Amino acid sequence: MTVNKLKKLVGEDNVGLPVILDQRITEPFVLDPQLLPKGIETTNTEPRRPTLAFTYYRPPLRAEVIYRDGRLVFVRTRYFDAYVTEYSGVWRGTSTWWDRPWKTHQWDIEIEDGGIYRLCKISKEWLLLGEYD
Repeated sequence: MTVNKLKKLVGEDNVGLPVILDQRITEPFVLDPQLLPKGIETTNTEPRRPTLAFTYYRPPLRAEVIYRDGRLVFVRTRYFDAYVTEYSGVWRGTSTWWDRPWKTHQWDIEIEDGGIYRLCKISKEWLLLGEYD
């Protein structure tokens, strides 16, 4: 009953269990409504593995970035200013390279307070796409 109410509220295409795609695209998941619980499941006693979650910012957060000698050094947004302590990347922003040319470059960055974010550069504009939880 709750799922049907949600479908009426937000639309059928916006309700489902997230399924991660094996692609490097902006939102690498789809919602599969067939995987939603039916309400008759039993409790699983196996230990659960930790899950890394990602929160997308809507809209992405504009950032100023200091990039020196091929390294990400500093990030400034309207919410924080911080030195970059670690990063990985650069990745191209889409795995569907055969459809269109590369337009984005992305990094996962850790800042000095321990926050981990996805940083993106489109042309000359820098954006934070979201945060790892």
